[in-house]
Amino acid sequence: MVLIHGSPPSAKAWQSLVLALPAAGYRQGGYDQRCFGHSDKPESGYSYDTLADDLQRVMGQGDLHGLTLVGLSMGGGEVACMSAGTANRGCTAWFLRPSCRRT
Repeated sequence: MVLIHGSPPSAKAWQSLVLALPAAGYRQGGYDQRCFGHSDKPESGYSYDTLADDLQRVMGQGDLHGLTLVGLSMGGGEVACMSAGTANRGCTAWFLRPSCRRT
């Protein structure tokens, strides 16, 4: 399972889930998208296509197949943009939206 955060948080947005998933039998990982958390902060290259290419590189470095990609908010756009390229990797995708509390 790869957890892709939205904007503006970093991979820390998944902290409670990261602690719960192993107990439920899931392996997971996440990363900071460019310009967030501990990642590089280039002046350009923030299109969904570029972010999707970054995710492809992360997956390629680990030779990862058969994953569940979980995109939160902006991270969901990144997953959608690269989903055609993951068909040969056997990936599935979940798209989450941020929750809003009404008062």
